[in-house]
Amino acid sequence: MATPNLPPERKILSKLIDVHGYSHYRLQIDTVIKYLSLKCGTFDEPTLGELKVGFFCFCLPRVEPDETWHEYNIPWLDLTHVEKLSENTFEVTYLPKPTAKPRRAIAKFYPFGRDENLYRQIQLYEELQGTGIAPEYLGNIIEGARVIGFHLEKVEGREASVEDLPARRAVLQRFHKKLDRAHGDVHRRHSIVQKKGVKLISFGKSECCDGAKDQRALEVSSLEGLLAVE
Repeated sequence: MATPNLPPERKILSKLIDVHGYSHYRLQIDTVIKYLSLKCGTFDEPTLGELKVGFFCFCLPRVEPDETWHEYNIPWLDLTHVEKLSENTFEVTYLPKPTAKPRRAIAKFYPFGRDENLYRQIQLYEELQGTGIAPEYLGNIIEGARVIGFHLEKVEGREASVEDLPARRAVLQRFHKKLDRAHGDVHRRHSIVQKKGVKLISFGKSECCDGAKDQRALEVSSLEGLLAVE
């Protein structure tokens, strides 16, 4: 039986818009990922003149696989997307091994060049692995020869509320003691409440603390007010 001619798959995977400079688009053309940059105003009124077309090639600043601690790397196109949770966060399924059953995970990615937010979180998850403070880090997401993200175990639970204040405070203080850093954003949506306790997520704004009066104490004292906000 002849293989049917399937229509090409073309879609915008992600975009970074700048209304004053260049906007960047990440595209999937069949099984290939391509990047497109457009200068602001390119497609405005025809009176602006003819469209100038040029070709240039450059390497995006990158996080290399050997800069990360986890040995498992999965290509972006090997992930099956289940649900988009935010601009750079998806629920996905993947195969841990070729013969294994699909496993659900949460994928976070930062495709437009080397993002210190990404690099910082990869480092922090190494220190948090196995502590129960955060979801387990399952591996790196790669595109070509660079790391563009990571995927975490999918943790079932709910956002924290005022009733969860003692458990939320306890896990935040464990984070502070373990890493000697502030979380950076202790909004209620950055914690997941389970029957066995609370896990923290989203460490992109975490920062080191110097001195006795630092951000850690402010974070703990602000919890009650933040949890009370509906």
